[in-house]
Amino acid sequence: MISKLFAGKQIHSTRNVAFYALPRITPYKISLVSLDWIRKKDPPIALGHACIKASLIQSFTSSKLLVNDHTINLFQNTLPFDKLCSSIVQQILSTSPDLIAFGVFVWNETHTQRVLNHLRNEHKYQGLLLCGGPQISYAPKRTLEQHYPQVDYFVRGYAENAMVDFVQCKIEQKDRKDQLSTLNMIQGLHIANTPDRGTQASVDLDSSESPFQTSPPLINVSSQQFIRWESQRGCPFRCSFCAHKDAAAGRIPVGSLRVKRDLNLITNKHSIVNDITILDPTFNSGKSYLSVLDHFIETSFKGKIALQTRFEMVNKEFLEICEILKDVVILEFGIQTAIRAEQLEIERFNNLKRITEIAKELTRRGIMFEVSLIYGLPNQTVESFRVSIDFAKMLGANKIYAWPLMLLRGTGLERRKIDLGLREEILIPGELTEIAKERLSEGIPHVTSSPSFTKDKWLEMSAIAEAL
Repeated sequence: MISKLFAGKQIHSTRNVAFYALPRITPYKISLVSLDWIRKKDPPIALGHACIKASLIQSFTSSKLLVNDHTINLFQNTLPFDKLCSSIVQQILSTSPDLIAFGVFVWNETHTQRVLNHLRNEHKYQGLLLCGGPQISYAPKRTLEQHYPQVDYFVRGYAENAMVDFVQCKIEQKDRKDQLSTLNMIQGLHIANTPDRGTQASVDLDSSESPFQTSPPLINVSSQQFIRWESQRGCPFRCSFCAHKDAAAGRIPVGSLRVKRDLNLITNKHSIVNDITILDPTFNSGKSYLSVLDHFIETSFKGKIALQTRFEMVNKEFLEICEILKDVVILEFGIQTAIRAEQLEIERFNNLKRITEIAKELTRRGIMFEVSLIYGLPNQTVESFRVSIDFAKMLGANKIYAWPLMLLRGTGLERRKIDLGLREEILIPGELTEIAKERLSEGIPHVTSSPSFTKDKWLEMSAIAEAL
């Protein structure tokens, strides 16, 4: 073509000059930031973080996308708050990301806010900022920009598919008008300072990659003894204190093929896994939970499996399987309170007669179970808290836990906190000897007083809980 345009002319070319220069192609770089509460036995990467990364690396080649992990353990941190946040920023910026994506939870809200401020205000970061996680998913419409004015994009709901679609749009580098049109079609994505539809992203767990099955595996069962795993997401109940209510998405089962492959990996001869927490909010619901337990029977799994379960949904078949696995399974029941007036406020109703019957049957069969309660509830007093504890003890649970109430964003209790007179306080580790470090992280607001209990009475309940 060039020779035709310049017929009769001598063309000189050099190594340093080109008539047509192709654009330099480099991978789109993402920093996935996970500010976690990681204890000694925990995997080095959180399951949700790993699921998003697995979907991204499944969908794009390394020439198109580079994903950098930034997992910071807030639990074992010894740096002062400001120094820690500065070090997080330095670590992120060292990878020169095009996009920085944060998973925002109640335990890392204050750290995330400080890091976002550092990025935009002190370091003048010009790339894109995106936030997802429960603090985003359950935020009411038209409130996200108030909470996170520095952020460009938000993802509500299960982010795997939404993140893949978002990155695809950015890699294609469409013009602004076409890009905006494409982004607006992504379910669950909200573009800052545009009309907020409040939609929740959904995920196809049949087709999305499992972090146990990537190559190399993001969660490696041959080197990790303790794992968290899921067979379904969402919960059929609507407790007003809980972020698992998932009213928009409902329960989403993991595809049977993915479950089977995961379980085969977890229980094969190369696996060293001997401690599993299944994260399903209500394990004994849905259609496939019995087949999951059947697999552990068939493979003669030796170890521990913790299941979050509901007393009222325990049936004969479940009891029989758990009895076979009684040296393996620990059932975790969140009763929260035995007091009717408190149950009404949190929309967590307990059939105490049925619970008592099931507890007796569990004891008769030798099946281990634990019971958890909440203190700091509306209408609660020290005396009513003791009544709930006495009920839990009467059930014969192997262990009783009690946790302080936190008002999670977007929950019914959080929306009604002013009407209920619930007063929150941000507590700092070390200030209160009654609360173990494992139960508290810096910057988390707890309900510490209400019309039915003072701060001193709340401290008394904390001491009672710690002594259980």
